Amino acid sequence: EFFLFHEKQFTRINHVEYFNWIVGDKMAREPRLSALSLCYDNKESEKILRPKFSTIEWNNYHQLLSNNQLKTSSMGRVFDAVASLLGVTDISSFEGEAAMMVSELALNYLKKNPQLPTAWLRDNELQNNLNPKLIIDQIINAVNQGTDKSEIAAWFHVRLALMIKKVANENHCNKVCCSGGVFQNEVLIDLLAAISGENITLYYNKDLPPNDENISFGQLAWFIMYQKNFSSSAL
Repeated sequence: EFFLFHEKQFTRINHVEYFNWIVGDKMAREPRLSALSLCYDNKESEKILRPKFSTIEWNNYHQLLSNNQLKTSSMGRVFDAVASLLGVTDISSFEGEAAMMVSELALNYLKKNPQLPTAWLRDNELQNNLNPKLIIDQIINAVNQGTDKSEIAAWFHVRLALMIKKVANENHCNKVCCSGGVFQNEVLIDLLAAISGENITLYYNKDLPPNDENISFGQLAWFIMYQKNFSSSAL
């Protein structure tokens, strides 16, 4: 998600486009469900995903998706979907495991290929850059064509870094604060720093981790700043 802080107010200016959320917390534990959700309308995904489900599961989940009303914009679930499509994991044993494994794949590629392909860095190829289905469709094509999975993982991370840069530029922001569990991903952080350029200053968590455990701390900090009329000495 993207929030603009201007004139002492936060405004939600953009987010990953919503996609189907099914079977509650189970989707967060089983990356294959995120993949199925994001690939629901893509027939080319079936040969990748069908072996991951029993016949009963396949039919039941498709029935759920056909009538589903719940949506999510979670980048964590997008990482889960990528993990499943790349054959990294279909069922996670702990929160964030799938994302960590995709990140490790990407790192393996980047260590061997430190110079990013020029074609990956073309912003005009992003199209609707916050529609995860467009990224997933490209990953499915790459998997079906036999592209090395570590290369796909690296490309995916580059796309995310470019998304952030593009939203910042479109909103004329030269200061970008990165928080949330996704920014525990060192590969994404390093790529964003390399891609963002000199016109954008990046801020990351230093003394506290960026994930959900500090939402309450952030809310308290915001309250104090609000009460003190954003005094520089509030904290």
